[in-house]
Amino acid sequence: LSPAKIENVEMDEAEKVATILVPTDQLSLAIGRGGQNVRLASQLTDWKLNIKEASKPEQEDDENDQEEDENKDVQEKNQEESVAGIKAPDEQVEL
Repeated sequence: LSPAKIENVEMDEAEKVATILVPTDQLSLAIGRGGQNVRLASQLTDWKLNIKEASKPEQEDDENDQEEDENKDVQEKNQEESVAGIKAPDEQVEL
């Protein structure tokens, strides 16, 4: 997740889940474009990684669940695109 500055990491070794707290201004840097940084870090460590803002430690569970669902949707979309590889060219028109 480097170069993002990490404030704290809470690990649940039984579930292989880590919650990583970063400053608000570092959140997008830690997640990466389209979730790429956190997705790659998760694949390398074989852990589920939850990135959260350190300035908002006490959010309601519903808000956290919604953010996690949105992050998963972005990650799944990006993974599908990377698995698909290069997009096929548009149909060519003969002149």
